[in-house]
Amino acid sequence: MSELRTTRAPPAEATGDAHAAPPSVVLVSHDDTLAGELSVFLRGNGFVVERATSPVEIARAAGRSAYTGVLVDLDAVAEDQLTTHLHRIAAVRPRTVPLFGLGGGTDLRLQLDAIRCGVEALFAKPVDPTAVADLLERRLRPVREDPFRVIVVDDSRATADFVKGILEQAGMVCRTVDEPLATLDAIRDFRPDLVLTDLYMPTCAGPELAALIRMHPGFLGIPIVYLSSEMDPDLRIEALRQGADDFLSKPIRPEHLVASVQVRCQRSRLLRSQMLRDSLTGLYNHTTLKDRLESEVSRAQRSRSPLCCAMIDLDHFKSVNDTHGHAVGDRVIVSLARLLRRRLRKNDVVGRYGGEEFALLLPDTPLDDARVVLDSLREAFHAIPQTGVRGPFSTSFSCGVAEFLPGESAESLNDAADQALYRAKAGGRNRVFADLGRRLTETPTTD
Repeated sequence: MSELRTTRAPPAEATGDAHAAPPSVVLVSHDDTLAGELSVFLRGNGFVVERATSPVEIARAAGRSAYTGVLVDLDAVAEDQLTTHLHRIAAVRPRTVPLFGLGGGTDLRLQLDAIRCGVEALFAKPVDPTAVADLLERRLRPVREDPFRVIVVDDSRATADFVKGILEQAGMVCRTVDEPLATLDAIRDFRPDLVLTDLYMPTCAGPELAALIRMHPGFLGIPIVYLSSEMDPDLRIEALRQGADDFLSKPIRPEHLVASVQVRCQRSRLLRSQMLRDSLTGLYNHTTLKDRLESEVSRAQRSRSPLCCAMIDLDHFKSVNDTHGHAVGDRVIVSLARLLRRRLRKNDVVGRYGGEEFALLLPDTPLDDARVVLDSLREAFHAIPQTGVRGPFSTSFSCGVAEFLPGESAESLNDAADQALYRAKAGGRNRVFADLGRRLTETPTTD
């Protein structure tokens, strides 16, 4: 895949860890069925899995490769030996390597013993492979967050620069504003996670600025925090009534300022993510996708750079739900979402369009390159083992992709990708159709 990506133009922002070494997991279990099924599923989802049956074998595994997680079957030993067993495992694994448990029943005392031995999470039996893969993905391959973005508003440039220096030293990105009425333009341009403002300013007081910001629906979710020496509780409460969220009191120690801002920025991003993302997959939702499509089309028009839009639809998904149930269908959707997150660049836009449909926006990517990337994704997804009530099965998807034509609208590009998807499904499914200047060409399936 990394070779394929070299044909694409460099992304506009830093890439994620799509091509970093895959997470390596040691699975400690005497249960051949459990170990076999879980290993096959995890390997199909991009993990390296090594089997072990004892702490000694874990130590040997560490000598062969740098593993990043340990899965332990808690039912492999008697209850009275579990603590000793876990302590032995903990002793041979690096302290930075997380430990996860499989089984353990419903006995809270056993679960507490496992936690005391360093187990971070427990998976009840029968083990849901998708749940295991999801947690390992989040824990062992975390997404690198962009730095927090803060606007500092103060009529004293020296004070604003001082606060900015403290926050930037902690890794945040800041913009200072010394004229409060310029804050709204700064918010539109800078898109901050938080606005930190003085309370008393001659041209526009902090509470007045908060009220102005809150008059704009698009800014309702941005936290506004006062940094002020005002100690009168009545005045502070009145200031908060205008739309601000909190007070930080001057003087404040730099480490306290940094910690307070980080906590509020984190909460801001979490809330915004819940509004922008699909709850099942964590990908962008339909509304956000439409907004991003408009933005990417505008950017491609201005910069005269290539942009491709792709629509993906899971093949025969109703049959999956009818045969295995909706819970298994959800797992299939999540497995595709996980693959897309892992294999695409950070500045590629990926979302769940609705039901079993997904949409992708590939900036700085000509159509020929997009077609190669999408076909690689198609093959990789078809190879992922799925687990259903009637045993293992595989699934596939159909995909249509179109390239932005100068002067066309976002809606037109979306429609072109949708028409290409229709042709892919009509042509037999499990294939990619690319619209070359509104002339459809097929990437033949190799399956």
